[in-house]
Formats: sequence, C-alpha cells, structure tokens
Amino acid sequence: MQLNKKELTVLIVTDFKMICKGSNIYLKDTTYNTMSRYKKIFGNTILCTRNYSNDPIDDFVLANDVVDDVVCISSLFNTLLGKHDSAIKEAVKKSDLVIARVPSIVAYRGARVSYKENKPLFSVAIGCAWDAYWNHKFPGKLIAPYMYFQMRWCMKKSDFALYVTNSFLQERYPSTCKSIGVSDVMIQDTNDNIIKERISTIDNMSYQRITLMTSGSVGNKAKGQEYMIKAIPILNSRGIKVNYILAGGDNPTYLKSIARKYNVEEQVTFMGLLSMSQIYELLDKTDIYIQPSLQEGLPRAVVEAMSRGCPVIGAKTGGIPELIQNECIVPRKSSVSLANTIIQILEREKLKDIAYINFEKSKEYLESILSNERNMYYQNIINALDDCKHDK
Repeated sequence: MQLNKKELTVLIVTDFKMICKGSNIYLKDTTYNTMSRYKKIFGNTILCTRNYSNDPIDDFVLANDVVDDVVCISSLFNTLLGKHDSAIKEAVKKSDLVIARVPSIVAYRGARVSYKENKPLFSVAIGCAWDAYWNHKFPGKLIAPYMYFQMRWCMKKSDFALYVTNSFLQERYPSTCKSIGVSDVMIQDTNDNIIKERISTIDNMSYQRITLMTSGSVGNKAKGQEYMIKAIPILNSRGIKVNYILAGGDNPTYLKSIARKYNVEEQVTFMGLLSMSQIYELLDKTDIYIQPSLQEGLPRAVVEAMSRGCPVIGAKTGGIPELIQNECIVPRKSSVSLANTIIQILEREKLKDIAYINFEKSKEYLESILSNERNMYYQNIINALDDCKHDK
C-alpha cells in the first residue's frame, strides 16, 4: 500500500538501546527496522531513548539514515525525577506526533509531556507492564503497580493506539480511541514444502530421544527457561531423553547453575546469539518448541517456530494463548505441567495435527498481510493529524 502523506516529524519515546558515538547513531537490527518503518511512513524522526555511549557497537548497525535527531536519556531514575523533561518537551514541540512504545518509563514521561503540550499521542502496546516487572525480584515488584497504572493512563489518553495482540493487551490496557490490533511479528515466507518435511520428520522421529528448543535471552529470567530445565529430570524418569537447545544472547550463568543443580548439564546446549537463518535451521531439527515465558506481548519466536511447522508448548502468558491450542498451554512456573504436556502430545497423529494447525496459523503473520493492515492505520493517523484536537 502506497501511503499518501505529507512530510511530518514524529518523536518516538521508548526504551530502545541506542549507542551514540560522536555524530553516529547505532541500533540493534530489530530496532533499526522499526525506526526505518517510522521514517518511511512519517518523514522526520526524533528518537528519545537511553544512550549507552560507552558500550561496544558489536551487533549494532549504523542508523543515521533512519534517525534524524536524538534525545539522549542518561538514566531511568533521572527520567522518573523529571530531569529530562525539558529536553523531551523541546522535542515534543518540534513534532507533529508523539509515538510512545509502552511499557517504558521513558515513554510514559514522553506521553505526559505530550498531553500537557496538547500534541497528538500514538501509543503502541508491545507488552504487559505488570507481567514485565512483577516477575522480577523485589525492586521489580515494587515498581510493577506504577508501571501498570502508567500504561493504563497512557493507552486511555491516546489519540491513536496499536496493540501487538488481538485481545490480551486490549483487555488489560483499554483505549478510548479507535485502535488496531496488529502484531509486529512478520514472517517472510511459508512454503508448503516446510510442512511436508515436518510431517516426514514426525513420521520418523524417536519418542525416546527428543529435541526441544527455546529462543530468547538467556540472561532474562522472565523467559522462564529454568522451568523447562527443571522438567528434564521428570522426562528422563519417564524414559524420554531430552536435548534442550537454548538460542539467545546475554549471560547464561544462572541457567547453567540450574542445569548443574538438576544434573542435566549435558542435556542443555547454549547456542548464543544466532542469525535468523541459523534459528530456522535449528527449528527444523526441533521436535517441540517451548515458550515458558513469564512475560510476553505476542512472542515473535513462537510465530517463527510455527512457521516451520513446529509443535509449540507455551505458558499462559500475554498473547501466547492467542497463537496455540489450549492443550499446549501450561501454567507459568510449572515444570511438572511442562513435562506432562510434552508427554501428552508425544503421539504421531497428535503431533501432525498440531504441526498443521500451527503452520496454517503462522500465515496470518506474513509480512505482506500485516504491513498492509498497519499501513492502512498509519494512513488514518496521517489523515487525522490536521484535525486531531485534544478534548480530554
């Protein structure tokens, strides 16, 4: 869809990780793609987020072509105290639209300033504020109510709102404007040969030795991999030998300690940060994909696994139940439920049925489909900006 637009300036307030080195701006690949989308659609972009200027730029890409200006946030604590408000206010005044990607302390402050300055606010709900903080230790639990109510306020006061789920985030953080539910997950291709090969794999697989996989940060406890590690001895005791593959960056020290404690170190493999093609290669060798998360929006990794025909078991978290069958959903933090569900679906015809359903469901997340839905909504925003007036 070709957007009919005039040149606008948008301020994106968020918790993207940014590294500024002199006049150069560096972002992660996924962040770069998001900023590229905003640049293409709206015109000029100002990015307000935390600046990690002393960090190395390994695995980052130069983003000067998609970011026209920046507001550097030194710390979240200073943001909470309002010490960045003057810089945020100046950027808000320059902008035609403020885009708040929530949950985010920086985004909340930007939304508050936007509201005071009577600037149109477009809130993008990418995850659950409560789940994101409540599932951490004491400091996280302390701030969870604040983050929850700030996100509720932000979505309610928005002129435009986009949710990455179909219903979960909408119900927990309702908006009063005309909103849209469209995932930021975008699958490039779903060739029917993929599901044919998956069915052949299921026909020939051994049910005494299975490969499981989870993709996500191995340093973020909210991803819940520890509960799958704790389930391995249960499966071993039932005669099922498990090879559990963990793909993802960050420090795996904690998960390695769990594997040692449960004497399953040799059954847990840490692959580190991988390219998309490497992840797809691993998924094609995976018998069941596991997403035991404690916090999610609508997880990209699950849709990617489904697009390879993988049977998927996931926790009852965020948008996961919107993606997979009820029989494949387990309570959070329950290693016993994970093990029992794996055992229950380890039947040839059942695995085939789940694989077919997942593969077909993943087609709803083709880039061509989602981009068109998203762009239609963006066009509505562009058309409405001239007449958008706050009456709150």
